[in-house]
Amino acid sequence: MAAVKLAIVFDDERGEEPRYDPGSVLSGRAVFTSGAETTVDGASLSVHWKTRGRGVGDNGEAWSRKEAIPEGGRVVEAVQTMSWPFRCQLPESPWSYTGKYVSIVWEVSVTLDVPWARDPKAARTFILRPPPA
Repeated sequence: MAAVKLAIVFDDERGEEPRYDPGSVLSGRAVFTSGAETTVDGASLSVHWKTRGRGVGDNGEAWSRKEAIPEGGRVVEAVQTMSWPFRCQLPESPWSYTGKYVSIVWEVSVTLDVPWARDPKAARTFILRPPPA
């Protein structure tokens, strides 16, 4: 498969690492562009958190969706764009955290189902901040 570009774009871009309040709505789209004709059978999107650092890792999922494309998938021509929108209400916790030994990281991830090829993946982090005082 030729060069592909898979990116996650938030509807309300807020700089390098966007910040959201607990309970707010996160929305955007996963955008796929291929350098050559590519068949895409579907996409899996999720909004989740995970821990990084020392010790045993943990994770949790706030929202996910799998979208299959019936009848043999969709052929994406070279430089043609295909996108999948997402929208979910964020939970109240856990808040993003960066510490010396452990961090809690929130992200949106997407994986495309491309037959007979390595599935393209992309992820983008954001901060779930504590509610205003």
